[in-house]
Amino acid sequence: MNFIKKDNFIIFIFFLSYLLLGINIVKNYSVSFDEESNRLYGLVNGNYILKTFLDEEKYNSIFSNIINESFSEKIKIKQPTPLYEFADRAYGVIFELPITAIEILLNFENTHDVYVFRHFATFLFFFISLIIFYLFLRKIFKNKLIALSGIIILISNPRIFADSFYNSKDIVFLSFFLITFYFAYSFILKNKIKNLIFLSFFSACSINLRAIAVIIPFMVYMEIFYKIIKTKKFKIEIIYFPLISILFLYIIWPLLWESPINNLIYVLSWFKEIPINIENFYLGNNHNALNTPWHYLFVWILNTTPAFILILMLIGTILLIFGEKKYLKLYLIFFYTLLVPFCLVIFLNIALYDGWRHFYFIAPFLTILCLITLDAIFYYKINQNLKFIFLIVIFSLFLKNVNDMRKIHPYENLYFNYLFVSSPYETFDKDYWGLTNRIVLENFYSIVSDDRVIYGDASTIITKTSDFLSKFHDRKFIHYKDIKNLNEGPLYYFVLNRYHPPYKIIKKNSEIIYEYKIDNEIINGVYKFNSVKNFLEMQ
Repeated sequence: MNFIKKDNFIIFIFFLSYLLLGINIVKNYSVSFDEESNRLYGLVNGNYILKTFLDEEKYNSIFSNIINESFSEKIKIKQPTPLYEFADRAYGVIFELPITAIEILLNFENTHDVYVFRHFATFLFFFISLIIFYLFLRKIFKNKLIALSGIIILISNPRIFADSFYNSKDIVFLSFFLITFYFAYSFILKNKIKNLIFLSFFSACSINLRAIAVIIPFMVYMEIFYKIIKTKKFKIEIIYFPLISILFLYIIWPLLWESPINNLIYVLSWFKEIPINIENFYLGNNHNALNTPWHYLFVWILNTTPAFILILMLIGTILLIFGEKKYLKLYLIFFYTLLVPFCLVIFLNIALYDGWRHFYFIAPFLTILCLITLDAIFYYKINQNLKFIFLIVIFSLFLKNVNDMRKIHPYENLYFNYLFVSSPYETFDKDYWGLTNRIVLENFYSIVSDDRVIYGDASTIITKTSDFLSKFHDRKFIHYKDIKNLNEGPLYYFVLNRYHPPYKIIKKNSEIIYEYKIDNEIINGVYKFNSVKNFLEMQ
């Protein structure tokens, strides 16, 4: 009994420490590429809800308060786009809508605080999903230490760790998917009405974010159907489950309130062939996001996952296929969370861009492969010396990974393991989130007082970063979309860091103001040209 209490106390301290760590470092992350548009999803849908349920007088009263001078400029949308004319209406808002509403209620006075709040909300939701993941792992392995190890392994992936603070699309979907799967697994084990209701709600939330989440309710539906055939008894859940899930989906998704079937078809077709020309820089070449090579996901996962995780995953996969029958119960989990998603992306040619972030939701289930290895170490009779050496190697690689994360913090999103490619920053997309704009801009502010002509390609999101830093730096950032008719100078050029600009040509014709590098590879930078004419001649 004392051991159990001590065991629970250690687990409580771990989760509390991780929460406090997140609260402490959340301010270190800058505004990312998609965040402004993500907020707009919430604002447009919120505006639609207000207009739908309030009379004109009440609506005008509330909305005039929202655009009051005390609010951030980014909130002051005096003429919000109607929902059904909004270009990005296909995106789900189960997360964006409530946090945008809370943001407005909290009445932040500057953009920096708005985004720090958003980062904290994203991290907090991910943290909650980690607790659910821990409970899920305890159900599977019946071991608290193994379950806790799973949490540590998941958050030790540098890209997952970094994105958990600002990626309100992929990490939030990972969290919803994980919570949904927990209740699906619970319902399969114990056919309780409580599990069914939670499963229906979170299935709707997950599908609202990504249609691929339909694989979870499909898995449950197949299990219900199998039990009907096996027991030859009708189960009412086969009717209740889809009906309740569809009802929840309709309630939480404003886009479906009018013409639900047509709008759902629109969403599915939109994501199948996203009407945006997006290029991925992959293995040294540009590839359209709608036509990525079949190996795209596999290569990204292998190159951005720490070595100790890859080793544990490999051994776990072998044990799952050739190991004892005790792991047979996991086949269903891996069939729906790994095999089916990979087959869908290969055979349906689903749009992918920016690494494997669209498939971050499989990371917890890849972690389970690692735990099979750890579980087997205690389950199988293995030579104690070999066991000790193996654990020392894994722990050493784990410590190296922690040190690597510490060195590049807060840019863990740029992590590569160097196991398969010696120069990954020349071969793959670099800072597609634009987070390193912060360190570049802060150094620019400290070095340069001249604010006459400042220019950055649109994809650098340098203007968003400047707005984010305005709380601390009272500098006006002027973004020129067209500088051809300007005769001013000097020109300070913030380079497009999302892909691979011609740094050699740029540096040959300019003065380096500041460059951010990792392992001597340029990730981002700002350069001074004597005049606009010099810059245009270079191009």
